Parts: sequence; C-alpha cells; structure tokens
Amino acid sequence: LVTLVFHSSTGLVVAKFHFSILCFHAFSCCLNSVKSVYIISSVERLAMPSNEENTFADVHPFLLSKWKSIFITFFDSNNSKEIDWSDFYLITKRVGDLYGVDSEQMRLTRKRMQPLWDGLVELADLNKDEKIQLAEWVDFLKRCENGQSAEMRWIQEYMNFIFQLFDVSCDGKIDFPEYIDGMKTYGVAECTARRAFSLITDACDHDHAKAFFDKATFNNLWKQYFFSKDKLATGNHLFGLVE
Repeated sequence: LVTLVFHSSTGLVVAKFHFSILCFHAFSCCLNSVKSVYIISSVERLAMPSNEENTFADVHPFLLSKWKSIFITFFDSNNSKEIDWSDFYLITKRVGDLYGVDSEQMRLTRKRMQPLWDGLVELADLNKDEKIQLAEWVDFLKRCENGQSAEMRWIQEYMNFIFQLFDVSCDGKIDFPEYIDGMKTYGVAECTARRAFSLITDACDHDHAKAFFDKATFNNLWKQYFFSKDKLATGNHLFGLVE
C-alpha cells in the first residue's frame, strides 16, 4: 500500500482515504470511552447517598419535611435556596401590590419586616454571611423545638405578624377571603390555599363563607405545623398541603 502511495495518484487517494477512516475510528473510540466514563460517573453520583441524611439525622423526618416546605414556600421567596433580605423585601412588595401601598397591611409590613429579619439573622445566621441556609434554618428550629427562649420568641413574633397581616378586618379572626389573600402574598396558589383552608377549618367549599379561625386557634395550628410529629394534626396544612 505504501508503494501505491508513491507510484499512483489513485493509490495515494486510497491510502489517504483508509488513513482517514482509521483516524475517525480511533477518535470515535476515544469519544465513546469519555462518554462512558461520564455516564458511569453521573450514575455513581446519583447513587451516592445524600449528606443531608447525616446532617439532619437527629430531626424527625416528618418535621424535617415541614421545615423544608415552609423554608421554600414562605421564606425563600426568590427561589435562591437560601433566605436573605431580598426575600423579606419581596413579601413587602407583594403586600403593597395586593392590599395597596397606603394600606394598613403595608404599614404593618414595613414596620415589622426589618426587625423580624434582623432577629432571624442574629439567631440563625451561624456563618455570619447575612443569609440563612437550609441547614441553619433547621438548626434554628431544632433549638426552638428544644425550648430555647430567644428562638421561640422569634417564632411567636412572626406568628403574630402573620395573623395581623391576614386579619385585614382586625376582628380577631381570619376568614376565607382573608386567608386566601394572605397566602397569595407568600406566593401560594389560590387552589392550594382553598384546599388548605378546608382542611384546617373542616369546611366544605360551600361552607367557606361561615368558616374562620381566631388567634388562639391560629396559635395552636402554628405550633402543630412547626413541632407536631403527628401526620394527622390539622395544623400540618396551615401553609399549604402536606402529604
């Protein structure tokens, strides 16, 4: 074949053609090997157990699922996978959009949001980066569960804020329209809020006009959501549906 390369133009073309095939075949084999390594590596990564199981091993699984859910739904408003001031600011903006910038709800939110944020940072921001990661949030709630007074006080203050925000009529009760609007400020879809309201008030859709809960009931529902391990507890659905 080498002889043909030097004595025949046709042979030269043939020789070059065969060489190209060999090069392409070698490249394909190399590429497939790389792809195989990448795929195997990806599968291995997917099969690896998450460090999360070890990180939160001392937290009851059902509590952990609820703590994660409210972290995502109520606090991480911009979906950054951490809580920062912009999340609290976004809630303020939604309150203004829904109730009006001159509303009592807006004045309440402007007054309370910054102190609530400062308090959370002081208690939960362990690495001092002005952000609350999920691990810090869980650690904070573990301390609440264990009865730490400062942490429990913050939880109570946030509960008071939420109740006042939702109770637009200031009659000490949250009815169906107030609950729906309040949930909207936290980005919860109306269909989800309707179902949650039905579950926590034990009311059918046609009974919503008569259903409500007062602050004492709200306080109990709040505590059930954050600290009850009972999957049948009514408060599990206070901020949306929990499976």
